[in-house]
Amino acid sequence: KPFGGNRMNIIAKNIMLMGCTRFASKNNWVERNTNGRDIANKLLRSRLTGIPVVDDKNSRRVIGIITEINLIGIFREGMDPINFSADNIMSGVPKTADIHTPVEELIDIMVENNFTVIPITKNNRLVGVVDRGSLMDFFISPCTEKYVTATQG
Repeated sequence: KPFGGNRMNIIAKNIMLMGCTRFASKNNWVERNTNGRDIANKLLRSRLTGIPVVDDKNSRRVIGIITEINLIGIFREGMDPINFSADNIMSGVPKTADIHTPVEELIDIMVENNFTVIPITKNNRLVGVVDRGSLMDFFISPCTEKYVTATQG
């Protein structure tokens, strides 16, 4: 294993649940009709570089993703953030990962596709996100070792 140790036995769900990661909320998503200003505010508050778009808050099926670059491009065109919605600027259906996806696979997905954030699903329903910062935090945080020890016995 390239990183060695028990850390590679960790799955997406563990990274989202660790108290020492940047992951702050299970509500880091927007609906397709959310306006640009609300999307930008949610990105800023979450400190993520991208945010999943879901079809609606009940099913939370991932239908797209919006990154800071998507928003900056719209701002560059001079559009008022109130006058566009997630539907207008989201990228197509993104690659998602299941809550049981190993951390090693999450890293591969990010590196090979140059992704900054991966929507995490359970039964095709969005349950959270893992971003580059969460992964970096996972590998350098002092509480990771305690977490790995507690979960692996």
